[in-house]
Amino acid sequence: MTANDVLVHSFVLHMPFGGVGNSGMGAYHGKHSFDTFSHRRACLIKDLKMESTNKLRYPPGSQKKVDLAKFFLLKRFNKGRVGLVILAVLGIVAAVVAKMVSAG
Repeated sequence: MTANDVLVHSFVLHMPFGGVGNSGMGAYHGKHSFDTFSHRRACLIKDLKMESTNKLRYPPGSQKKVDLAKFFLLKRFNKGRVGLVILAVLGIVAAVVAKMVSAG
C-alpha cells in the first residue's frame, strides 16, 4: 500500500490504481483497467451442422427465396391424419437431404 506517492504506486504493474468512492473511479491499471472499463459478455462460436437449410433467411434476397418462404409460411396443410403424416415424412426427408448436403 502506498499513500500520497502516485509515481511509486503507478510503477507496480500488478496493483490497481485509483481511489474508491468520491476519491476516484475505482481500480484501473493494466488488467484492472480492462476489467473496470469493459462489460464482459458471453459469446458462443459453434459450427451449426444444418446451417445450409437456413440460407433462405440470409441476404441477398431473390424472388425465388421469397416464393419459397411464402410456400412454407402460407401453405395450409390438411389437418387430418393423412396431412400430418405427409408433413412428418416431408420434414424427415428434408432433414436427411440437408444433412447429406452439409456433410459434403
